[in-house]
Amino acid sequence: MNILSTALQPVFWLIVVYSVGLIGLSIPETRTYLNPMTTWNLLFSVVMVFISVREQDVKKFMWGGICVAILGWTAEWIGVHTGWLFGSYAYGDVLGWGPMRIPLMIGVNWAILSYSIHQWVRFLSGWKRWVAGSSLMTIFDALMEPVAVKLGYWSWTEGSIPWTNYLTWWALSIPCMILWDVFGGKSKNGTAAWLFVIQLVFFMLLNFSL
Repeated sequence: MNILSTALQPVFWLIVVYSVGLIGLSIPETRTYLNPMTTWNLLFSVVMVFISVREQDVKKFMWGGICVAILGWTAEWIGVHTGWLFGSYAYGDVLGWGPMRIPLMIGVNWAILSYSIHQWVRFLSGWKRWVAGSSLMTIFDALMEPVAVKLGYWSWTEGSIPWTNYLTWWALSIPCMILWDVFGGKSKNGTAAWLFVIQLVFFMLLNFSL
């Protein structure tokens, strides 16, 4: 693969954008400028994954994304307004606008993250796929949570991350995996698979640099 063809690959641009974000967020002087761009980074990730979806799978991908986004957003609404499910927390302004104080982008995040992880477990069968997928989702959340709090994505009322958050993440991720079984099946998307790895490394390293 020559330099030009590499530069045209979605994974290449994901690596570039997340590398810039990692460096920029690790430096206090640039963090102020880059942190508000979090929603644009997530949207860029979605676009990169979307253009990598096979033409015959686009409709299913969109329906799957809508269903998972609604499921995730609704669970977050219940969590914020009742204190049930995840624990008592509130969103900041970094993730952008959303009705009833729940950013719309949080639903998008549930959709694209679960789809990316589904790419890694799609070869497993039945409940094994769901358990493996939800476990990867929970591991990812464990790495993301401390970073998200430091960057102001959301804050926990008690100041610490409750164990109920991780239990709910694990349980809620199972229907997400099932929905991607229905709408994604065994459709391959290499960009989505790489996005999970890139985001995993991104948050892992930010845990050390923030």
